[in-house]
Amino acid sequence: MDARCDEEGELEELRSHLKQAQMAVYAEGETVCCYARSDKLWVKGSSDIPWEAYKSIEHVDLFNATEKTSTQACFSPAKNRELVCSAT
Repeated sequence: MDARCDEEGELEELRSHLKQAQMAVYAEGETVCCYARSDKLWVKGSSDIPWEAYKSIEHVDLFNATEKTSTQACFSPAKNRELVCSAT
């Protein structure tokens, strides 16, 4: 699951609400994934599944920071704190 923030400040507001709810939040920061440069954070849902929240900054010509092919999906679960890509 993911939550896209469109307006300035929405991602920070969401981060604040998650922390107030005492949820573990991992701020990935600015990264490249899925042809976009985005500011991202991750939180685990009640089923222990990582949720991504992001605000896109700009379109880029790379699928991700390590230039994997577009047949891969990327996610960054908070427990690993690193970009993970796997074939889809």
